[in-house]
Amino acid sequence: GFANDVPTFAQKTSDGGFIIAGYTESFGAGNSDILLIKTDGYGNIQWAKTYGRIGDEEARYVLQTSDGGFVIAADTNNGILLIKTNANGDIQWAKIYGGADVSGISSVQQTSDGGYIMAGYSGSIYEDILLIKTDGSGNVQWAKTYGVAGDEEARYVIQTSDGGFVIAGVKSGYEIFIAKTDANGNIQWFKTIGVSGYGNLSLQKTSDGGYVLLYDGLLIKIDANGNAQWAKKYGISYTYSIQQTSDGGFIIGGSEEFNLIYYTTIIKTDANGNIQWAKYYPGIGAISVQQTNDNGFMITALELKENFTTDILLIRT
Repeated sequence: GFANDVPTFAQKTSDGGFIIAGYTESFGAGNSDILLIKTDGYGNIQWAKTYGRIGDEEARYVLQTSDGGFVIAADTNNGILLIKTNANGDIQWAKIYGGADVSGISSVQQTSDGGYIMAGYSGSIYEDILLIKTDGSGNVQWAKTYGVAGDEEARYVIQTSDGGFVIAGVKSGYEIFIAKTDANGNIQWFKTIGVSGYGNLSLQKTSDGGYVLLYDGLLIKIDANGNAQWAKKYGISYTYSIQQTSDGGFIIGGSEEFNLIYYTTIIKTDANGNIQWAKYYPGIGAISVQQTNDNGFMITALELKENFTTDILLIRT
């Protein structure tokens, strides 16, 4: 489009294609609207949808659901928006949670009971961790906020094998946190890690039952109880995405700057975080990277146009 079109999250779909969520200022009802694009395995668009009204709606996360449809978590001017669609992107239901005090949503996952768990942050002056559990129709079953003095933002949530949840996010004062709750959202443990600067955070479950946390070029391997096992720091300007690969290593997506020009950057590591290779591609940053069924990679990136607006760039390797 003529204005900004921005991806915020993407993942593989069960048919071998890809689903990309973000927002568009080129299409839709006005200002920024939610953008959802479904492609085949070669990046050819099968359908694209916008959702929104006058005002700002920006998708933060998309998830394929067990019925083959999709659920989109988005920020709006009026609170958090959760949209459930069928496999063709047609809305089945939409729910708004909170209001002016609900600041934003970062992550959504489908739970083992067919419902959804959302992580974000809430507060008009200081932000607190927000966790919302819904049933399969988006009706709230419980909602919890957690916080002390300063700001805390949940950036990712994952359901654990015991039905509870692991949350990771950022705290004011240059700290990140990882926390474990039971199935009702009650905190069981809470760990903090000191960091430098304020960056993007991604959390993934690993094959050994632990987790890997990526924050602003810092990769931390964490056991099932939240204890750090090792950490690696990479000299990269920004990092946005991590996934464990089929060989037990990790693939990291981000952005690197050379002479005031940013490049889409991918780093492949072994299981201990040691770099095996790094590549630079067109675009100004990898928002999401996923391993494909043939062990290649799908990279969703930002492309900067001559008029300094952005397009969505899909790269297959």
